[in-house]
Amino acid sequence: MIEYLNRRKEGFEGERAIFLPYIVIEQMEKEPVTAGLHITMIGYYPKARNHYRERPETIPQFILIYCLEGKGWLRTNNIYQQIHPNECFIIPAGIAHSYAADKQDPWTIYWVHFKVRLPLTWRQAWTSLFQ
Repeated sequence: MIEYLNRRKEGFEGERAIFLPYIVIEQMEKEPVTAGLHITMIGYYPKARNHYRERPETIPQFILIYCLEGKGWLRTNNIYQQIHPNECFIIPAGIAHSYAADKQDPWTIYWVHFKVRLPLTWRQAWTSLFQ
């Protein structure tokens, strides 16, 4: 049970994060130039010991995570994947997921949340890969 108490979603020494205000995101969703693709949050977590995120409830953004060094893992729809240095992954909007840094060799990651307006057929094809 103690391992659960140590999990953190943020608060790592040297981390950097920018969260765009909701009013800015709302405006970007209305503008033709930015409505199709725009960032909502972006950050960097160095040596993110005990980093853990679990989202059983889905979110409306895509998430891209690039592992610079160390290791971690990703789980979507009961599919588990190890993540190594110089690998990245994208979690589609609307997909329940969890991910975490490796306990022995925690990852250093760059991450970005973004919204994409895809035609319905593309969105259905993309998310079917994770069903």
